[in-house]
Amino acid sequence: MYVSIIHDRRSYEIEVEFGLLGEEQFSLLTLLDAVGETGLPGYCATDRDQVRKRVWQIANLIKPHAAKFLHLEANPIELERLLRARTKKADQYMLDMRLSMIREKLDQAWKTKDYQEAVRLLESMIQEERTKSESKKLDCARKKLSI
Repeated sequence: MYVSIIHDRRSYEIEVEFGLLGEEQFSLLTLLDAVGETGLPGYCATDRDQVRKRVWQIANLIKPHAAKFLHLEANPIELERLLRARTKKADQYMLDMRLSMIREKLDQAWKTKDYQEAVRLLESMIQEERTKSESKKLDCARKKLSI
């Protein structure tokens, strides 16, 4: 088991990774997602004192959960929990990226009154992914095309 704490001097972010040597690795956010912690602040530090302070904050945040994850090779249930949390986060990221690209193209299609393209883009989303505004745009674009 290893823990790696990195301070990126360009972005000032503090990143924490941990995992099994030569095998799986996980970010701090993955660990915290796995235990249900949400709404976490980003950890940035511009000088040595801030780095020290942030590392202590991170340590205190992880401390209640650390024992479960210290011996992952001996605890397959917790390892599976981390893997599921990481997969869920990756899936959500991919969905967010896909929707962002669709919405960017949709804005352009709507501005140029390309209603056929707008309908195609909006229909490529499932209903739950569409905002109320997007659902109304879909109805409007369909009406414009049927006139």
